Amino acid sequence: MNQQQAALQDAYETLLLSYAAGLLDQAQNLIVASHVAMSPQAKEKVQECEALGGALMEKYCEPVSMGKQSLANVLNRLDAREAPQEHEKMYELIFPEGLSIPLCLKRSVACHVQHVHWRTVRPGVQSFELSLECRQSKTRFLKAGRGVESPRMAPRAMELTLILDGALMDETGVHKRGDLVIMDETCRHAATSCDRQGGFYMVVTSAPTHFSGLHQLLHSLFNR
Repeated sequence: MNQQQAALQDAYETLLLSYAAGLLDQAQNLIVASHVAMSPQAKEKVQECEALGGALMEKYCEPVSMGKQSLANVLNRLDAREAPQEHEKMYELIFPEGLSIPLCLKRSVACHVQHVHWRTVRPGVQSFELSLECRQSKTRFLKAGRGVESPRMAPRAMELTLILDGALMDETGVHKRGDLVIMDETCRHAATSCDRQGGFYMVVTSAPTHFSGLHQLLHSLFNR
């Protein structure tokens, strides 16, 4: 493993740790949650992080008193929350026919998409932006035909690509459905959609994630 691959692997573990600790913004959380739902290995690692964090909290954190109505207030808010309605016609406009989509992604689409407008960003590549409340990150879906190459300059911020359908090939290898591909300022390679029917991807561009507090401790213990 070269220096760049080691850095990207560390960034991947950082994302999983941040997800387990609840430190990601809305867009980052959505793409990592979708990846965890599609990857048994990622799910296992997140569960390890959550167990470690729980053990540390139990050992080092003191109980905090709560108001008598705290539990009732939370339960009332959960009961009052409306479940997102399914919009099958909308899914047909966004996702390829027959594609299995993580439930968290389906719910987010149901909550945040009112109009579907795909635009061509380059020959063979179409893009659709998912409007979320967070300002730190930009979320979009990409559809690419087979063999379409995307010359990539080093991004100014971290870019996460989740393979929802098809495959993607770059200098680090071939990435298939469920894989989370990370790019940062050290990456300058091209990516090619190499599946027989092209590819369908979710992309989140955001500022790099940094460690702080409990997350820094979790990271140091988890990577011993």
